[in-house]
Parts: sequence; structure tokens; C-alpha cells
Amino acid sequence: MTALWVRDPRARWRRSGGRVALAAPSDGEVMVLDSTAAVTWELLASPISEDEVVDILAEGFGEDVEVVRGSVVPFLLELCERGAARRL
Repeated sequence: MTALWVRDPRARWRRSGGRVALAAPSDGEVMVLDSTAAVTWELLASPISEDEVVDILAEGFGEDVEVVRGSVVPFLLELCERGAARRL
């Protein structure tokens, strides 16, 4: 089983249409998330595994699981580094 991920409650964010504006706690810099990144952020509302995120995105966007994994894992790590998400 892969690691579980969840939003850090200190992260400030706002949804507008299909996008999410996210201010990371580490630096306050605003990231604008759209497409799969915005969906990933929504999925992090509750603890969820990397595998679950990848499977949901691959199915929802009609992409290959390994292609999705190649972008999701670095994105989760970036969110973690910026203090917006954490690994459980």
C-alpha cells in the first residue's frame, strides 16, 4: 500500500470554477491549480492513498495509470514541501 496523503489544515485555498487558488503555508505564494491538480487537491480533503488518487485521475481523465503516477507523485511531494499537504 502506498502512503496516505491529506491537506494540511494550515493551507489557505479558494475554489473558483474549475480552479483552486492555494496559498502554501511555507511561503504564502499562491499556486493556481487546474485540471488534474485541482481534482487532486479536492481528493486530499480526506486521507487518501497515492494509488487511489492515481486510479481516480486515470479513470476520470482517460489516461494511462503510469503516466498519471509520473505527474501525481511529484505534485504530492511539492505540496508536502510547501506545507500544503502532508503524508500520514
